[in-house]
Amino acid sequence: MIQLIVAEKGQGKTKFLLEKVSEAQSKAKGNVVFIDNDLSHMYEIKNTVRLVNVSDYNISNADEFFPSPSVFVYTLPNIMTGEIAIRHGYRGETSLYILAEKSDELMRRIVQSSFADAEMRTAIVGWVDCQSDDS
Repeated sequence: MIQLIVAEKGQGKTKFLLEKVSEAQSKAKGNVVFIDNDLSHMYEIKNTVRLVNVSDYNISNADEFFPSPSVFVYTLPNIMTGEIAIRHGYRGETSLYILAEKSDELMRRIVQSSFADAEMRTAIVGWVDCQSDDS
């Protein structure tokens, strides 16, 4: 179903939309996805709602809405971190770094620089080792 929400600026379109998202999340038996062009509403929706920021995917018109499979493959690591955050109730941004080999020093620097942000209070840090068929 497609529902158009049309009104003058300041008439409550965003509030209405966020209420609809909350309602859908409370009734959903599956996943609820909120697609927006920025992250400004990240803290206004429940952390069980999957927030997709379309500006991350270089979509500028309807013809580009279905990205190539390679774009999806590169989002899989971020989907993994997002699912971990949702499962454990973390809100905010997630990151995953793909390195050729484990580097405790680089991981330490990344985490340390993340805590330079005054709003950063906690972090889940880990290492996933992947073996390829080439080895």
